[in-house]
Amino acid sequence: MISLPTLLILILLLLPLIFGAPAENPKALEKILVEENPDTTENREKIRGIISEAFENRIPRVQGRQGVAPPVKLMAQNYGPKNNQTKRFEELNSEINEYTFESDIMLNENQAKNLANSIINGNYRSKRQAIVDTTLFWSSSTPIYYQFDSKLSATNIANVRKAIKFWNDNTCLSFQENNSGKNRLFLSSAGGCWSYVGKQDNMPYQVVSVGPNCDSLGTATHELMHAIGFWHQQSRSDRDDYVYVDFSNIIPSQAYNFQKMPLDQAQLLALKYDYGSVMQYYPYAFALDSSKYTILAKENGMQNSMGQREAPAFSDLIAVNKLYNCTSQCKTKMTCSNCGFTDPKNCNQCKCPNYFTGPTCDALPTGTAVNCNGAIIQATSSWQTFNATAGDPNSYTSSQGNSSSCFWHIKAPAGQKIEFKMTTAPMAAICMQECPWQAVEINLGQFDLYGMITCCDTMLNQVLTSVQNVIALRGRVSYNQLKFSFQYRAVPNQGTATTQTCVTI
Repeated sequence: MISLPTLLILILLLLPLIFGAPAENPKALEKILVEENPDTTENREKIRGIISEAFENRIPRVQGRQGVAPPVKLMAQNYGPKNNQTKRFEELNSEINEYTFESDIMLNENQAKNLANSIINGNYRSKRQAIVDTTLFWSSSTPIYYQFDSKLSATNIANVRKAIKFWNDNTCLSFQENNSGKNRLFLSSAGGCWSYVGKQDNMPYQVVSVGPNCDSLGTATHELMHAIGFWHQQSRSDRDDYVYVDFSNIIPSQAYNFQKMPLDQAQLLALKYDYGSVMQYYPYAFALDSSKYTILAKENGMQNSMGQREAPAFSDLIAVNKLYNCTSQCKTKMTCSNCGFTDPKNCNQCKCPNYFTGPTCDALPTGTAVNCNGAIIQATSSWQTFNATAGDPNSYTSSQGNSSSCFWHIKAPAGQKIEFKMTTAPMAAICMQECPWQAVEINLGQFDLYGMITCCDTMLNQVLTSVQNVIALRGRVSYNQLKFSFQYRAVPNQGTATTQTCVTI
């Protein structure tokens, strides 16, 4: 039998293990601290301990929210069967989650301490998405160097090059391959999909893990956007105005991943909340019951847009260009329509939302899909019907990574709005959440934001009203032929101005 003094000594020795940071996980660390990673086990354990200790004090408050079911109105909406076709980094990173924040972020010590203070004190940021610490900024006047891990396959490298090209083409930042450049990005095949946030000036190079299953355009640009200096969309302090976070369905030990960022860790950019941002969480993230959402959109029709990894949304382009003051490189700014902004790589043209093209963003894009019947459609006061088509009806191979598109604009006379309703949906066989095979994106006039995505009969005959006198539609096809029908008409404005409110860069 153990004596009482001996028992007390054992308890004292065990207290740090019981209440302190969890035991080291060598398997997870092996996936993070690959031989090329200049980070260390000691640093990762210290940061994990900082977050664990802070969150331990908050567990009672989080648990107090468990069991609160989402509003019936949100749960009642049907978006089709769950999409199990696409692997998410929340799933791919399951073995390293205890060392990451929000599944794919490697915090540095300063970020961890500030986050811990936020967890303990509840001081959250306001509409902030990007870093504020200037030591974490890259320079728009010098290249951001990068190097590919020799373990990456030729296919991985080709895919990641597309993501690098995307940010090179759409911002004033310049990425340049240089295997010995200081503070370079080391594009690695380490386990999972993850990145540090912002430039890690104390490292000779920083790992961005974009290996197999992490190299699609959407995922690779997401991880690079972390490296550029951005946090996740749903970390905003105003997120509860736009989404419902169902803590009753979140794994309790992972609830800290829904923490809002501290004020001194993020840059105020006055950006709108965008459900379709490439930085928005997948709506099943960290679910206890994987058949139920953990994040539900409060705006009608926007559930399918959350977690999209097709490519960055136009709002993501605005965010990066605004953070790095890219348009200041142009002596004269263009007058751009439909929320476009002056292209910092070509000051004589505008950078346009997907739905528009032309020097000033007022033209209809030419669709890339075969049999695209894209058109500019004039609305009158009477209901009219249009049958939309895009894609090859004889194609039975799918290509989610190489989809084609088609565009339609519906226009009402100036000063009026448009009422719109879908009357037939795409083929029932492809009805699925997030619409990976065929999709109709409907934008009611907020062109600096992602639209609502549909491919099922959920929205049939629901009358939607535009915010101005233009509605833009985008058809996305990865399989067979997209066919759908809609009705539309122009309606009086009821005295409300139809001005477009765009984020100023």
